[in-house]
Amino acid sequence: MGDGDVSARTAIRTPQSWLLWAVLCVNVTAGIGILERAAPIYSDFFASGAGQAAAAAGFVAILSLANMLGRFVWSSASDLLGVHGRLLTAWSTAGVLGPMIINAVADSRIAAGVTGPSRYTASFSIMLGLLVLGLLANELVRPLHPRFHEPVSGRTAPKVVAAG
Repeated sequence: MGDGDVSARTAIRTPQSWLLWAVLCVNVTAGIGILERAAPIYSDFFASGAGQAAAAAGFVAILSLANMLGRFVWSSASDLLGVHGRLLTAWSTAGVLGPMIINAVADSRIAAGVTGPSRYTASFSIMLGLLVLGLLANELVRPLHPRFHEPVSGRTAPKVVAAG
């Protein structure tokens, strides 16, 4: 968020922190929401036939692997960068929101008798809207003003040596 160190306590009080939280939350909500129903989505979008179950399982496995790798990368980056543990609460929130949204919408469409890819039009539209909100939040993130930076301890101002 800038060049200076910022404590977690201070960071959580800045708009930038909440914007980053929103970006992560809506992106993961969309991703986990789709992952939640990946096999039925695959089945509804592609004609059934020999090997379809195996292809759907492979599709879900690839999505799950990417999700798992993202979790390792993100949490490892958090360990290296510091001040990001609280940001990971966005991931936890998204882990509830994504499946809740996609299941509620898809189940209501199924109950209404909608079949095939049309079952997911509303879900995909909601997820697309969330991703657009994430893009907008990302565009609003700016570097933190130096007033939020922690005081530098143990360092002195550099000496200026006059040439001559």
